[in-house]
Amino acid sequence: MRSSGLVFLQCAVASLTIACGDSSGPGTTGPANVILVSGDAQPSPEVGTQLPIPLTIRVADAQGRGLSGITVAWSAGAGTLSAASSVTDAGGNASVQWTLGNTAGNQTATATVSGLKPATFTVAAIAGPATQIILGRDSVELLGIGDSFRLNARPADRFGNTISQAIAIESVDPSIVTADNFGSGAILTARASDKTTTIRATIGSIVKVGTVVILPPPCGPGSPVSDIAVGQMVVLSGAAASEFCLQGTANGAEFIAIPYFSDFHGTQLRLAIATGGTTIPALSSRGVPASFQRSVGSSRRQPPRDDAFERGLRDRSISELTPMIAGARLSKQQRVGGFNAVVAAPAIGDILKLNTTSSAACSNPSVRTGRVVAITNRAIVVADTANPANGFTTADYQEFGANFDTLVYPVDTLNFGAPSDIDNNGHVVLFFTRAVNELTPPGVGFYVGGFFFSRDLFPTQQTTGLAGCTTSNFAEMFYLLVPDPAGLVNQNQRSAAFVKSVTVSTLAHEFQHLINASRRLYVNTGTNTFEDSFLDEGLAHIAEELAFFRSSGL
Repeated sequence: MRSSGLVFLQCAVASLTIACGDSSGPGTTGPANVILVSGDAQPSPEVGTQLPIPLTIRVADAQGRGLSGITVAWSAGAGTLSAASSVTDAGGNASVQWTLGNTAGNQTATATVSGLKPATFTVAAIAGPATQIILGRDSVELLGIGDSFRLNARPADRFGNTISQAIAIESVDPSIVTADNFGSGAILTARASDKTTTIRATIGSIVKVGTVVILPPPCGPGSPVSDIAVGQMVVLSGAAASEFCLQGTANGAEFIAIPYFSDFHGTQLRLAIATGGTTIPALSSRGVPASFQRSVGSSRRQPPRDDAFERGLRDRSISELTPMIAGARLSKQQRVGGFNAVVAAPAIGDILKLNTTSSAACSNPSVRTGRVVAITNRAIVVADTANPANGFTTADYQEFGANFDTLVYPVDTLNFGAPSDIDNNGHVVLFFTRAVNELTPPGVGFYVGGFFFSRDLFPTQQTTGLAGCTTSNFAEMFYLLVPDPAGLVNQNQRSAAFVKSVTVSTLAHEFQHLINASRRLYVNTGTNTFEDSFLDEGLAHIAEELAFFRSSGL
């Protein structure tokens, strides 16, 4: 009987052990891995379209068992996702649909579970079908018979992505100008003088028309003529600097012409050397894209930008915000999925309250009311409700958003890297506000065109004893000048044409500052400082240059 009892006891102990083991079965251990299931490397997806296969991941424990009820945070470097987060199903799976961004090339999306290495999806987005032809210049000026210009042209999809496809360029009237095609455009050569004609670029049924203006011969009647000896100098200003002639000798002559902006801003400088009754066109600055022209053809001088304000703002950012960098990074690390959104997915017409003060980083707020007037793939365009009358139209704001999407964003990110996305909305806020106009005192010879303030990249609340920046707008954003035709703000008149002519370059400039600061805060974390002011400002001016060359096709 003792033997039987012992066997019974052993069975009871064995049964108890199995029962205890069952209590640690599926679903009771924590997530250990995020496994990419499907949706990666989908073949030949077109920009701006929804991928046919959803992005799917599986959250598993250390034994490989799928876990349900786990929150997955989704983010995309470009384009939009059907959800910012989702919860795993009974098999541990979670899925979203991905609509690609508008720029051809590699695009990535990530699925993140708190505490685990994220799963990354990568697709090589291709350009869509050709819908337009983009010319390096819509209008070309030639200086007379024999003058030529290399006109670049490229076919592009609806988002401006270049397509490898041949374009044919022809002159409507070859007796005025001829077009000799090469791989990416044509050489236009003047065959007549003082004429205007058109050219046609075609690819299939797509046609783009451009204008060619052949100017009259230089040194014609009424043109100012200077006869100077070796070592002498003549200074030409006003209208005389737009076109002038230098008298040479029978043995030839050599001159140096130094153009600079003074009291006259014209679209071209023409230099002609007259020898024995013959004039030779020697130099032309054939103009720049409309977005970069500064009061073209106006004899009224427009003021330069206030570089001292920019330098002061950069220095203020460094002195007041550098001690808070560590706290901002820690705050980001401690929040699931990064920071919580503050300005996230607004709709047209939404009202936003935004701090515009530039005199202090985290104190003395000056809150303005803005209305969302346009939303593009990369920009949220907001207009101050107190802006002066007769300013920009809705179409103007939409155009600025499109310029940001197709010109400024690709140029700046290609050269300086992608910015952070602390508010998780994939957009940059462009706030057109009279607060910028108010930064220019009355009656001075300069203006403030816009600014970026690093404080807007800092969280508003403190973290583990480290102070937050309570006046931060907590968004990737910057502030821009607005038209003021009547001079209501500080008696400084700003026409819509003038403000429009400087806005695109300001976008490129301020976006570089934003990229630089956000990457040094949250991406390149090997440093605890912001960029030196002189270098940050120099890079911002380079961003303007790069945007000009991209826009001009030069």
